[in-house]
Amino acid sequence: MSTAKQKFGRDVVISAVATGARSLRHLLILPVLTHGLDEVQLGLWEQVMVGVALVIPWVSLQLPGALVRFLPGVEDLKSRRNITYSLLLFALASTLVLSLLGALGFSAVLADTRWSPLLPLLPLIAALTLATTALELIRAYFRGLRQMVHHATISVAQYFSELVLVAYILLESGDIAFGLWALLMVRFALSAVGGAIVVNQLGWALPSFSGMREFLAFSVPLIPNSALYRLFDAGDRFLIALYLGHAAVGVYFVSYTAASVFATLSSPLHLVLLPAISELWNRGQKDKIAEYIRDTIRFTAILSFPAMALVVLLSGEILALLTPENYGQSARYLPVLALGFLAFSLGVPADHLLVAAGRTRILFAVNSAMVTGNIALNLLLIPHIGLRGAAFSTLAGHLLYALTAMILAQRILPFGLPWRSLALTAFNAVLMGGLAFVMKSHLPVLLTIACGGLAYLLLCIATGLLGLREWRYLQQLAGRS
Repeated sequence: MSTAKQKFGRDVVISAVATGARSLRHLLILPVLTHGLDEVQLGLWEQVMVGVALVIPWVSLQLPGALVRFLPGVEDLKSRRNITYSLLLFALASTLVLSLLGALGFSAVLADTRWSPLLPLLPLIAALTLATTALELIRAYFRGLRQMVHHATISVAQYFSELVLVAYILLESGDIAFGLWALLMVRFALSAVGGAIVVNQLGWALPSFSGMREFLAFSVPLIPNSALYRLFDAGDRFLIALYLGHAAVGVYFVSYTAASVFATLSSPLHLVLLPAISELWNRGQKDKIAEYIRDTIRFTAILSFPAMALVVLLSGEILALLTPENYGQSARYLPVLALGFLAFSLGVPADHLLVAAGRTRILFAVNSAMVTGNIALNLLLIPHIGLRGAAFSTLAGHLLYALTAMILAQRILPFGLPWRSLALTAFNAVLMGGLAFVMKSHLPVLLTIACGGLAYLLLCIATGLLGLREWRYLQQLAGRS
């Protein structure tokens, strides 16, 4: 096995630690928020988080993405330092200025609306936007250089520090403002620590900002692309609040957060894939990219298909472990949203190929169509069928994204799909689901999930999905080859 392939695998394993922590944090934050806040307060909290995520691509000029794109393959220390500091300082300056201007603008827009309770929080939200951008830049630096130990350490520290601090503050006070202060302190502190590591690695020198025209030419077209996906991902919260109220946003948040775990199951692969194929593309080694993409799709399916089967069968039981009884209706929407995230995860490798190839205009067109269709469906369905309309709109958008990205990426670099592995994975997941269906009336839900997972693993071994090839790969990752 090539050294590059082995490094890719090791980076994925390291990233899995961070994304596993992220998945656990997503699940554990549900009982914290649902017990610490009522439905209306939870709905407002979710809309603040969504708002921050929506504005970051605009205020940061999507320059964290430029770090991931332009740092791979740069060996000269001086060039690496200039790229890093130029992008860091430019992005932080733009975020500071634009987030303050945005806070002033929203203070006028939100007056006398359903969202007026957020007015006192706008300065705090602006500061949180700056802290979040800073942390994204630090993580993008480590990701671009594939220093996945640093990346994972920062990520794990963020997830659990925020979880513990927010849990303590919200369960004591029930005040959104104190919860936002907790997030702000953690993100600024970790940005400072990460920044110190960056300076230690590169040394300090004022950047010349040479190359900024090229960096901005790459990143600025990604702004609407990234913002459009985030609008698709979370914009329905505002429509739900408009038509159904803030409490409905809280109910939807529970099912959406649980479903988003499907994205984190495969995110270790996706996290490493973009800088890996960007490096191969930059070096002209395009023949190796197809193998990376096929393997990523294969392992995404192996991880996600059994989880999908369990969600379909046990959605109510799973959410009952995490949230109070008054959120029980969230289970109705979980399978639909989970299927959407599964489709999204299968489409991400094709998306990354388009990014590495610099086809950002194509991605903009794809995301524009996805968002336009999603908004239209939400406007049509939410007033008539409520939260089910939001869930089905999200599923439709994710399916459109995955299919379109796959078709367009194949035109750039044909990579084929691992059809046999996908079929075997689906077969094993269905068998495991049948076993879980029989067991769920006799065993506690956690034990049912554990037994189902063990049965699925044995089925994968028996059908050859996991065999000597994978075992040898794991041995090489552990340095025993």
